[in-house]
Amino acid sequence: MGIKLVEAKDSDFDRVFEIACDAFGRNEPMWDVFYPKHWTEEGRREGADKMRRINAADPHTEFILAVDETSNEIVGMSKWNVYAPDMIPDLAGISRAVGDYYESEEERAYAGAMGKLFIQPRNEAILASGGNLVSLDILTIDPKHQRKGVGNALVQWGTKKADELGVQAVVESSVFGKALYEKNGFVFVRDYHMVSDDARWKDRPPADTPTTLPTPPTLPPYSLTTQLSFHTMSADDVSSPPLDSGVDNIADRLGGLNTADGGVIERPQNDEEYGQAQLTLRAIVTSKEAGVIIGKAGQNVADLRDKTGVRAGVSKVVPGVHDRVLTVTGALNGVGHAYGLVADCLLKGAPQVGMGGIVASPNTHPIRLLISHNQMGTIIGRQGLKIKQIQDESGVRMVAQKEMLPQSTERIVEVQGTPDGVQKAIWEIGKCLIDDQERGYGTVLYSPAVRVQGGPAAGPMNGTGYGAPRSFNRTGNGADFTSGYAPRPRNGPPMDAGGPPPVVEEGEDIQTQNISIPADMVGCIIGRGGSKISEIRRSSGARISIAKAPHDETGERMFTITGGQSANEKALYLLYENLENEKMRRSQIPDAEA
Repeated sequence: MGIKLVEAKDSDFDRVFEIACDAFGRNEPMWDVFYPKHWTEEGRREGADKMRRINAADPHTEFILAVDETSNEIVGMSKWNVYAPDMIPDLAGISRAVGDYYESEEERAYAGAMGKLFIQPRNEAILASGGNLVSLDILTIDPKHQRKGVGNALVQWGTKKADELGVQAVVESSVFGKALYEKNGFVFVRDYHMVSDDARWKDRPPADTPTTLPTPPTLPPYSLTTQLSFHTMSADDVSSPPLDSGVDNIADRLGGLNTADGGVIERPQNDEEYGQAQLTLRAIVTSKEAGVIIGKAGQNVADLRDKTGVRAGVSKVVPGVHDRVLTVTGALNGVGHAYGLVADCLLKGAPQVGMGGIVASPNTHPIRLLISHNQMGTIIGRQGLKIKQIQDESGVRMVAQKEMLPQSTERIVEVQGTPDGVQKAIWEIGKCLIDDQERGYGTVLYSPAVRVQGGPAAGPMNGTGYGAPRSFNRTGNGADFTSGYAPRPRNGPPMDAGGPPPVVEEGEDIQTQNISIPADMVGCIIGRGGSKISEIRRSSGARISIAKAPHDETGERMFTITGGQSANEKALYLLYENLENEKMRRSQIPDAEA
């Protein structure tokens, strides 16, 4: 049977809803709640109308139909939600827009309560991904056409869309759909139990099990009043890997999807159990570092997966931003091994690509881990004892950044050492995170993005920390255990003007970006007779002024960039490139000459 996929029209929803009712059957709990009386003629009319209204009211929604090319009959449907930054779904708002189909206030309130529970992990995923997400809401196939490839085609529409957008795909599934989603590259994340403790629903009898599908003996009774198990899954994008990265798009952003299910977490009791405990650990890398990690045609990252058994991937390039995020997921043994291999790969690849990084000796390279602010205490320890212990046992140097990254609740912990030392340090850090995993629930994950003054402070523009706030103390709480360059965006007084009026492209507003440059790096930015800063001004079209004196006790000097967005981005890029080149130059010559 040939299948074509088309977008639904208003006239299609009578047939679409008929298929859904036939597939889900009577007493499928979620279907009963959201589409009451769907087994009656009136209920089917109302259900089809509700779908039409959702399609019109919800800007995220895409109803995709599977059509038999021979008979031109609709044989299946999937409802996908394609989200975007700053577009968080308002379930209540959408419900109001599509009408009220419940016979009593109690039934309406019950549906609202269950809907809120159901949408909770989705909202967390959207927040964790910065709004970059594709999710599958409904998938239904005419029972006469099941097991003929219709489900695969409908699922692959969404995974392809996710690949094209460079984002994650997620689905909340019952046990019946699990095999289909895993077949199409989704990875099981966790069981999610919907439990409402509202006294109004306490005496509601459990719903019967679905009549159209067999119930496995391990499945608890379907009940929206006690517990309903869902399998939250996340697309690993193995169906069509992005050509520009050579890696699978890993569900790193779902690290923030940590809804407690009320169970007791059993902590590992020995090193063997710790080694097998699952962990997701992310790190900031520059675009150049990402290229080294990925390797030609994805060979390096493929080798890393094979050697360690982890899932690993690098986030997409964001225009104008020189950060990317490396995510490694797997058993702690594998995660530690993987980061050791990454450090070795960067150590060998860094000189060949002119990479920055605080390279203190020929045998070390920094790894900049992303750690939840709430979990930093367990890594640092009382009066800094734990982080010092990790350094002593592994031979690495560590810096814990005090400030959270923009629009996130993550902080940077920089680990610098030999590949073997990095692996040992990751093992100890991972044990801390596993022991303290509850504190990581609800983490807002850092997402690289272009940011300008007027909102939150700008995030790192590359993996060395440029553009990130550097606010250290030496008390053991966010302590600075080593030194390094970290210019930071700041709000400060007006600077002396420098250069001609800024270039502003049509439709752009003039923006201002302040960054702080370490005192001993100012000269390399300005150049002999101002030659370098003049060239940056000319090439970018931005106006760049420099403070005549340091703005605080650190000796750092304030640079102010003014212009259109594209001009400012280019100026920032050129400034950071000069800084990286200078740092690379200094790292390759003896200290006496530097």
